[in-house]
Amino acid sequence: VDDFISAGADSITVHYESCENCRTVLEYLKEHSVKAGLAISPDTPYEVVLPLLDVVDMVLVMTVNPGYAGQALVKSTLKKISDLRAWLDEIGLSHIEIEVDGNVSFENAEIMTKAGADIFVAGTSSVFKNGNLKEGIEILRKAIDNLSKREKIIMNLRFGLDGSDELTQKEVADLLNISQSYISR
Repeated sequence: VDDFISAGADSITVHYESCENCRTVLEYLKEHSVKAGLAISPDTPYEVVLPLLDVVDMVLVMTVNPGYAGQALVKSTLKKISDLRAWLDEIGLSHIEIEVDGNVSFENAEIMTKAGADIFVAGTSSVFKNGNLKEGIEILRKAIDNLSKREKIIMNLRFGLDGSDELTQKEVADLLNISQSYISR
């Protein structure tokens, strides 16, 4: 984790299932002024994050099983997102963001937004799907904006396209209307 902090990371997410002592790691991140996120796999109940809410800024709900792109959405994760959002709002922790990663297609992004997702990791299911990154971002943004009740939308984009479709960080930030600091190469 220290290497990421030294490199300037302002947010780090650890996977609950692969972290021996999540509390210690999350507290360490907070001590170093890094936004602390906790990821949970589709089969992990959201209740595992409840004892850690005092040291978490964001919960990442994996909507596919971690490992590779192109998987189908695990539909039960939509209820998990909805239940987690309702619970966080009910106990006064609506500032804790919910991120989703896995099959964030244009259609699924709308449903995920309705369920309560704030942050979307977009890739092969949407923004890279048709080969035109700029168009993909615009379509995804419209899908999210059409239904979003929350003000802040951050997308984690992975670059690597060749030729004229590659956008600069500034162009992506302008398209998304967000700060360049939220975009990583």
